[in-house]
Amino acid sequence: EIAQCLVGSEMCIETGSSAIRRLLLQGNVSEAANCLGYQFFLDGTVVNGYRVGRKIGFPTANLRIGDCEKLVPADGVYAVYVFLGGEKHAGMLSIGYRPTLNNGIDRSIEVHIFNFDADIYNQPMRLAFVCRTRPELKFDSIDELIAQLHKDEAEITAIFHNTAFQVSIIEPFLVYLLKNISFLLFFDKNMLFLFVFSEKALLFAYRKTINSY
Repeated sequence: EIAQCLVGSEMCIETGSSAIRRLLLQGNVSEAANCLGYQFFLDGTVVNGYRVGRKIGFPTANLRIGDCEKLVPADGVYAVYVFLGGEKHAGMLSIGYRPTLNNGIDRSIEVHIFNFDADIYNQPMRLAFVCRTRPELKFDSIDELIAQLHKDEAEITAIFHNTAFQVSIIEPFLVYLLKNISFLLFFDKNMLFLFVFSEKALLFAYRKTINSY
């Protein structure tokens, strides 16, 4: 299978699985989504963790992946959508070895779900990746870690706010504009058919782009 996708300003053409794997291992989940046509995701079950996050003001849900062969993106912090019990939430995901907390050789996948407080242990959970905001870092103290987590939260909250604004404001305007232009082309059946097809393609491409942020 050959994948053709836009990476930055250049067209990437290579074997589909190798292109996507390379992007994920680099943490470039937004570009991987461009190749896949959807946001890369991890499925699994919420399990007990070290419970340190709650003590420092950032409670997390730890994911145990159901498929042991599933590729996990590069270590770091990500903006993600969290799917739990049929509901969709915004979250801040950390993948890595938690070097500041001396987590040893255990690689963790833990997500802080915004505006959420419930007992979800042993429940199925899906994490859909939006973008990576930074690599994993080691801090000199817990206080430095907490300060960085607050910065991460603010940055990722802004990402979701901007995405929501684009979907709620720009897309309805785009639909309105396309509908009115198609009305002007009503009397030319050939042009109308061509435009209706282009309209659907434009909206599809727009939504795919929004979902990849």
